[in-house]
Amino acid sequence: MKTTEMGGPRGYDSGKRIKGRKRHLVVDTLGLLLAVVVQGEIHPAVVGDKEQAIVITCRERRSRSQGNAKRLAKIAKAIARKAKGSRRHRRLVRAKARMKAKHTRIMRDIEHKVSHEIVEFAAERQAGTIVIGDVRDIADCVDKGKVHNGRMSRWNHGKIRFSIGYKAEAEGITVAPLVDEYSISKTCPHCGQRHNSRGRNFSCPTFGIRTHRDVVGQTNILSRFLEGDVGRLPVPTDVKYRIPRNVRVLRSRCEHRPGSNPRSPGAIPRNSD
Repeated sequence: MKTTEMGGPRGYDSGKRIKGRKRHLVVDTLGLLLAVVVQGEIHPAVVGDKEQAIVITCRERRSRSQGNAKRLAKIAKAIARKAKGSRRHRRLVRAKARMKAKHTRIMRDIEHKVSHEIVEFAAERQAGTIVIGDVRDIADCVDKGKVHNGRMSRWNHGKIRFSIGYKAEAEGITVAPLVDEYSISKTCPHCGQRHNSRGRNFSCPTFGIRTHRDVVGQTNILSRFLEGDVGRLPVPTDVKYRIPRNVRVLRSRCEHRPGSNPRSPGAIPRNSD
């Protein structure tokens, strides 16, 4: 048990704290005071507790990474065709450096905004501890083709964890050791049976539930952290989708609106205060 100073969400980028903060007791062993984070390659993260889960969706990150990789490959091919030391060669090298620097700044901005949403949720739920799933070795000794391997290599989950760490520390929230993610998104939280999910949704024909598979993973990580194994806690009934603040929403050519397709819940932008 420890005493921390908590209150409303803090503005991390500006360095200003919101007034009206109060003191309260944080008991790390209570389930409601734990915030669990599941990182994903498509959706950057799912954060939640026993009662509520937030799917943080940001396809801008994945789109930017894929586009940058294609542009870098194209300019690298052009550089290889020019004589080293020539004027054209030097121009292309400088252009490549500018392109990489710009992409790094964009990714850093998205990482900060995603981690801000995670820590803000933990502060709103008065969580004393953030539990994160371990995905560090997800691509080790795995070869599923050029496209999949490229996605795994561009996945910036480590930088997002780093941003979560110091933002949580600024709010007086501790980050627990990483939890093993083995079979978390395949095991039904209610009956404990394993099912291979198709697409982004998990369905259990035995118990009759259907929800986002990362929400199932978040529930099972919480179950493994509190109960020692998966499949011992029910999924939260309140599941919402959230786009980080000030992140551009990608739209298709047919002007598809998020949430219009019942098979794909999409992302519901958060109302600005």
